[in-house]
Amino acid sequence: MRKITFTKLRLFCIALVLPLMLFSCKDRFDEHYEVPDWLRGSAWETLEERGNYSIFLEGIELAGYKPIMEGKNILTVMAPDDHAFSSYLQAHGYSSIGDMDQEELKKLIGFHLLYYSYNTEKLINFRPEGDLATEEEKQIFAGRYFKHRTRSQELPEVHTVKIDDTEFRYPVYHQEKYLPVFSYLFFESQNMDAKSNYEYFYPHSTWTGDKGFNVSNASVTNYEILADNGYIYEIDAVLEPLNTIMGELKKKPEYSVFAELYDDFASYSYNASYSSTYGEALGVDSLFLYEHTPLPSIGLEWYTSSYSLFELNAANGYSIFAPTNDMINEVFENFWKGGGYEKIQDVDRVPLYYLIAKHTVNGIVFPGDLISGNVTDVYDNVVEFNPDEVPVDSRIMCSNGTLFGAPSIQLHQYFSSVMAPAFKYQDLLAFMYVLDYSESMQTYGSDVTTYAMFMPDTYTFNQSEYYFHAVNGIRELQFDEGQISSNTSLNILRTHTAQIETPLMPGETRVLNAQNAFNYLYVKNNEVTNNVNFNRQLNPGFTGSPFVPFTEMLNNGDSWINGQAFRYSSSDGIFEAATGSINTLLGSTSDSRYPYYRFVQLLKAAEMIDDGSLTFLSDSPRTIAFIPTTAAIDAALAKDAIPGIQGGMINSEGELECEDVIVEELENYLKLYFISSLNNAFADFPYIGSSFQTGSYTTLNYANIDYLDSGHSISVCREGGIPVQVISDYDLFPFVYGDGCFHFIESIL
Repeated sequence: MRKITFTKLRLFCIALVLPLMLFSCKDRFDEHYEVPDWLRGSAWETLEERGNYSIFLEGIELAGYKPIMEGKNILTVMAPDDHAFSSYLQAHGYSSIGDMDQEELKKLIGFHLLYYSYNTEKLINFRPEGDLATEEEKQIFAGRYFKHRTRSQELPEVHTVKIDDTEFRYPVYHQEKYLPVFSYLFFESQNMDAKSNYEYFYPHSTWTGDKGFNVSNASVTNYEILADNGYIYEIDAVLEPLNTIMGELKKKPEYSVFAELYDDFASYSYNASYSSTYGEALGVDSLFLYEHTPLPSIGLEWYTSSYSLFELNAANGYSIFAPTNDMINEVFENFWKGGGYEKIQDVDRVPLYYLIAKHTVNGIVFPGDLISGNVTDVYDNVVEFNPDEVPVDSRIMCSNGTLFGAPSIQLHQYFSSVMAPAFKYQDLLAFMYVLDYSESMQTYGSDVTTYAMFMPDTYTFNQSEYYFHAVNGIRELQFDEGQISSNTSLNILRTHTAQIETPLMPGETRVLNAQNAFNYLYVKNNEVTNNVNFNRQLNPGFTGSPFVPFTEMLNNGDSWINGQAFRYSSSDGIFEAATGSINTLLGSTSDSRYPYYRFVQLLKAAEMIDDGSLTFLSDSPRTIAFIPTTAAIDAALAKDAIPGIQGGMINSEGELECEDVIVEELENYLKLYFISSLNNAFADFPYIGSSFQTGSYTTLNYANIDYLDSGHSISVCREGGIPVQVISDYDLFPFVYGDGCFHFIESIL
């Protein structure tokens, strides 16, 4: 955090704002707008001679702008006459212009003084290319570069931000205001009626620009008066300096909650140019720009803070459709209050972002745009409401865009999707951050696909290797003392989510294909586990059940638009993606208590294990094995029914002893129990309802075995042989690892 030193705070608050001179390079505008060649007197002399601008000229002198009016700089002047200024002063309670506060006067007068000299043609259709623009280029977005930089500027101010128990103070620099000049081409090029769209934002002004333009809240009564240092335009009203969208929001109590929530996303970026140029005069060593991230920076005077991108600043802005406090509070009562939050300000930033961002548009919106259906929010959803429903005093043209009071609040589709419970419930925040970090909310918020999503609560995350806490006031889900990556988050999310075609019913027994390939969620008796946790019951020391209860979360009693959402809690931590290997699992087993230990003894006798690995599986990407139970192998040994073994038995140590072993014959026989993806195409493992369908499959000894899914049992048999059932001890769920799976079968093949 940059240290801020205040040498003279009083000086900082009253200092005059200096003209903007950011770069040593020549201003690009100067290439196109040089001092005119005529000799008609300066702008000051020209207005003085006309004799009806005494109040305006007095204000110019009091504000310190007389030198530039007398020819120190080229400029364009929007000049209200004495009648217009007298009306303004009376309406604002001033007996004379000298009664105005010095800084307010400077801001007011500066809003009438534009940098550079613009003739009528340039104000009707300003082109960033200047005089180099071809006639064809002039027709592209004609009139759309309608904002022009003035000498009006807010005083710097100090913003105080409290993070945890620490206060940070940021001296905020305000850039100069832009003045909108609405030409007839501005509306014509957008196929909008000029009068109705202009007067929508300026109900106390009249559109008179059918062949020319209106200047913000004023009509032009006399165009293009020549002066030695620029042009003068006589206007019928004093121009009211425009505020930023955020500035207007903060002035209106009915939008205070929206403004407060929006400001949770405020950011303060140190600006070296402003700091070095103006910092010392203002009594500070650092100056900051007041922006918002990742929301539109509606507190910044310009569309972009970059001075060099004047084309963007001249044409672009933002639009905000602000919901009232009552609208936001209603959403809180209906949605978040039931999720453990006490007030809207306590709700996490991530769901608040999607609430707020839904009311923002990247572009300057007019009522004609809304009526034509051409307005889309930041998520490319059409903004639909009748602009006439917006209160007149909540239709505001701002320096950086437009502000509408929203007739109703708009909720993102995410709030109706299976992700919504993570937005709602405070104890599911960790999973919500998984959704956020995964950068896949658009996928799981869409109604194109139907999902079953199982959400571990934050307690469950904290029993894993992840932990959830706040860093500088911002919550984070961390791993190894750093924020978890998007890949890790996506992996967690896909492990907990399955695409489904039919809803999961209460009490149903079912295998769900998690979105991580060859990972599964097992459901029975309203409990759930995944294949990794399911495998733990093979361990001799395991007690209890790998399953945990889950609860469905509904949308106020209804379904979500794209599936079902469930929650679970476990002291064993969250479900993890499949790891490990059946190759090394079987190749390194040395404990006779494992249920597959007898089968491992056969593999050893066939010399199929080398250095803890099944050598014959080394090239197989994925393998499916059907392993006879301990009882089945003991029974077969007693009958000499296993090819390649004579007089086999298991001794008291659990080891296989044989009178004779024909290694090659035993190896060939045991390969019958393995199906490899090398010679079989499959995208799923076998279980009831799997896409691993009934049919004939080639084994690793190149013989075929038949697989049968009857809908309530599964079995395998040698070609033409007797079916051997997969045992039901484990609910016919497969034991899945990173490179394959296996089932236990009740007898040998």
